[in-house]
Amino acid sequence: MVTKIIEEIKTFTEEICIKRTLKTIYAICLCTIEIHHIVCPSCGVVGEFIFWGYYTRMFVWEDILEEIRIQRIFCKSCRVTHSILLSCMVPYSRFSLSIHIRIVQCKDDQELFDTWYTIGCISFDRVRNIRSQYFKHWKERLTVLKIVFDERLVFRVFKGYGRQFMQIHATINSLV
Repeated sequence: MVTKIIEEIKTFTEEICIKRTLKTIYAICLCTIEIHHIVCPSCGVVGEFIFWGYYTRMFVWEDILEEIRIQRIFCKSCRVTHSILLSCMVPYSRFSLSIHIRIVQCKDDQELFDTWYTIGCISFDRVRNIRSQYFKHWKERLTVLKIVFDERLVFRVFKGYGRQFMQIHATINSLV
């Protein structure tokens, strides 16, 4: 898994593509990636990647459901494929990082219900599951490293744990 950091995604979307979809933002970001500079998360070799097809994923971002083609890359050195995701995408989840954060910051059941109601495109069971996964896998980790919910969250979690915040599977992941 390779994660492309988008500095302040809100600013990015407001300044560059206010009316564009995440699909368009993803395509723009893919154009900026220099594939020959990516370090393979599996073997550590630089410059051995080639584009290797894609898969589609239904993704909820800014409360809108849309289908996105996720680019795959292949390391010729270790023969492993990786997906290129944006920093607003949580691996193995169809919900954006901002939605995950809104859910885990709820202080009580009423606030959780209100958050679910405003999101749409998600079942209340899934909302409770995301919150449960946070308490099971992430709350203590954030506390140990004194990580707070701010614009540096993604960087701090990658530095401390080598994966995206709320990524439950222990797949190797790296930043671009």
